[in-house]
Amino acid sequence: MAPPRRYRALLVAALVGMLTILVSGPASAATTGASGPSYYLALGDSLAIGIQPDSQGQLQQTDSGYPNLLFADLHPSEPVLRLVNLGCSGETTTTFLAGGLCSYGALGSQLGAAVAFLLAHRGHVRMVTINLGGNDIGGCADLSGIDYTCVQQSKNRVRINLTAAMVAIRAAAGGRVPIVGMNFYDPVLAFSLFGAPDIAQASIPVVVGINDMLEQVYGSVGAPTADVESAFQTLDTTPITVPGLGVVPTDLARLCQFTFMCAPPPVGPNDHPTDAGYRTIANAFAAEL
Repeated sequence: MAPPRRYRALLVAALVGMLTILVSGPASAATTGASGPSYYLALGDSLAIGIQPDSQGQLQQTDSGYPNLLFADLHPSEPVLRLVNLGCSGETTTTFLAGGLCSYGALGSQLGAAVAFLLAHRGHVRMVTINLGGNDIGGCADLSGIDYTCVQQSKNRVRINLTAAMVAIRAAAGGRVPIVGMNFYDPVLAFSLFGAPDIAQASIPVVVGINDMLEQVYGSVGAPTADVESAFQTLDTTPITVPGLGVVPTDLARLCQFTFMCAPPPVGPNDHPTDAGYRTIANAFAAEL
């Protein structure tokens, strides 16, 4: 179900306001020279800030997030590069626009903070990465089945909200700054280990459909998509032998390797990436940069 007309109107008004600032703001914001530091702006949810469960299963921010890894890869050859990470654990596309989850002060939301930063540092932004949507859709499946109405409503909401966000980000960044989004891996594949193999298999076309939508939204503003779906081999059902699991499809083996979904309690099951998973995500972003 699409957001009500009043909500869509608020989004349009917010975009108009941001674009007005872009056009009428101080000339220095758009004409900054190339000297001085450059910035990598990271946006998104818990994946952007490297959330992982600790030994007791408590979620903790770590230095293993894909932005940290990308920055570490780039910094030796670009010593003036600085990482600015505005990610917020639990962020949805709605809170990304409207705020209410993490504090961004007077800027109100992660989008507001991102636009303000991009405008203030025009000419100095090296790249922008973003991942959003997982928290909008993640609650639509459990061991009882997939709620397809929830999937469709969430998918529509992500498309509308993320489109609004990306238009604002591209306008603030300018046309030459590389922006890369991200598609999803499929945590529900692990349900086959929990007695629900049919739900696990049914989740694959759902994830593919969501990823197709994300790629369209990012592409609409000239932003490629880091293909995490392929990096996690989400569509590869070739049987392979995995110690401790036996013979399982490749997609499940990779999910177990790259996330904590197959870890025993209290650490798992948890859909956040392992160190290997964050590295794989970082490599998928690097391939598009």
